[in-house]
Amino acid sequence: MLLLLALWIASTVVATVSVAVFANLAGRPPAPANQPSCLILSPIKGLGSGLERYLAALGAQDHPDYRVLLILESDTDPAYAAALIMAHRSGGRTQVLIAGRAETCGQKVHNLLAGVAASHASDAIVVFADCDMIPPRDWLTQLTRPLALGRSEISSGYIVMVPEAPGFSTWMACLMSLGVSTMVVPPASRLCAGCATAIFRDTLLKLGPERIWKGALSDDIALSLATRATGIRIHANVVARVPAPVEHTWTSLAAYARRQYQLLWHYAPREWLCVSIALLLPVAGAAAALVATAQGRIEGMAAIAVVLIAQQVRIVLRRRALVRILDRDDYARLEPVFRMARWASPVAHLLHAALFLTSCWGRTVRWAGIAYRIDGNGLLRIQDRA
Repeated sequence: MLLLLALWIASTVVATVSVAVFANLAGRPPAPANQPSCLILSPIKGLGSGLERYLAALGAQDHPDYRVLLILESDTDPAYAAALIMAHRSGGRTQVLIAGRAETCGQKVHNLLAGVAASHASDAIVVFADCDMIPPRDWLTQLTRPLALGRSEISSGYIVMVPEAPGFSTWMACLMSLGVSTMVVPPASRLCAGCATAIFRDTLLKLGPERIWKGALSDDIALSLATRATGIRIHANVVARVPAPVEHTWTSLAAYARRQYQLLWHYAPREWLCVSIALLLPVAGAAAALVATAQGRIEGMAAIAVVLIAQQVRIVLRRRALVRILDRDDYARLEPVFRMARWASPVAHLLHAALFLTSCWGRTVRWAGIAYRIDGNGLLRIQDRA
């Protein structure tokens, strides 16, 4: 029991140090003098409530040299009309591409492959962007800054869930998101995020998109593993944390979390194991501490006190970091989440761990209305389309 309590405290210290490093790096530095040209590849599907805001935000970036390629499966998609309107208003900066149906890989991967094939030699940097976020004006500049300064060949941000509407399940989703988006991961364990990743076009072509994405469902995991295999380190871009408005029910939250960890379970088992330790060790440690406390042992009470104090410290550090990264309105929408975090952080962690465990079984992954079956050898086949 003493060993388990010690491991629990050690994991708490590691998590707190990681958030402290994140807070120390937080800030929005000035734009570099030289900003290479960028091509934003954005697969879109469906006419969600935030699509128009997302498209408007893409068209309002302060980067001096970029263009946007909106990629859809079909011109019958409800998002097609909105994409055409943006293209018309952009003065040539935005184009629309119909990729067709995927047959042997994920639809998003299929769309991205079509986008890469449509890129030009003049596009120095290729950027992958998801339509469930609302990027601030300097998002593209901050995301590509490490590349512009010659510090990395690939830079990846992440989303910070912010409540679109009040609701306990939505606030809980945002609180769980803060635990992932406000920490710095060691270089050897980093994965790029498909929602916000920038890579030199030459580097991407050398990796071979057709090869690394063959039969893939997750574009970001496949790209991450390919860069790791070639010795390319992913720059975890603290500044490029993007607000993603969400409104979750308990059902949608469970489905979202399960899908994210299912992808790790099938395609990146080492990272899945690391997440399992990070999520399940504190649960086991807390259980041991409660048993020890019930027995009147001082070490159980001391462990609980240390962990609860560290949780409050992390809340303060996250506030200090995000107030320097997010726009004022986005930060203000997180206020009820921070208030709830003072007492609900242990509950959020327990829920997170429980949802994580659901990823251990089942080979069917449902994503954006398509059910994919992942066979034992990693091959992918489409079961049905909604």
